[in-house]
Amino acid sequence: MKLQAQQCLVCDAITRVPIRDVEVHANGKFVGKTTYRGLVSLPYNTKSATFYKRNYLKETLSAEEIRKDTIFLFPAEYSLGEVIIWGKHMQNIDSLKANRPYLPPDHDAPHGFFEFDLAKMLDFRKKRDMKHLRQLKEAFRKIDAAEDPIEKAYRETLREQERQEQREKRH
Repeated sequence: MKLQAQQCLVCDAITRVPIRDVEVHANGKFVGKTTYRGLVSLPYNTKSATFYKRNYLKETLSAEEIRKDTIFLFPAEYSLGEVIIWGKHMQNIDSLKANRPYLPPDHDAPHGFFEFDLAKMLDFRKKRDMKHLRQLKEAFRKIDAAEDPIEKAYRETLREQERQEQREKRH
């Protein structure tokens, strides 16, 4: 019986775009780096995994946390060392979450027919980011449809080496 490796996707937590060349250590040993699509294979018996990339916060996850197939890394520029919050009228966070419906990040807030949001109309950065995200998704769709050029070149090199070895054996 062959044990299967778990494949994980490593993404930027802000933009949700896959990150390439993230160093991955499983159980303290180097496993490899993520591909251009942000994918990495972890061994079956992984107890903990550490994900590291320059300009991102180092993330160490336990076996239970790795069960999810997507890992999000936060950019280092958006992090704070310590935050202390003090409040007088504390409320239970569960009661607040129960009253709020889930809206995905790119979902627009509901509004009436003649209403408009001037701030949203003037938010050129969000428009640009959404355009870039659509372009990235389209590019990844095209890349997934086509064969990986690096793997293709690797296979061609292996075939050429085999041909040369066969020629040498004949002579």
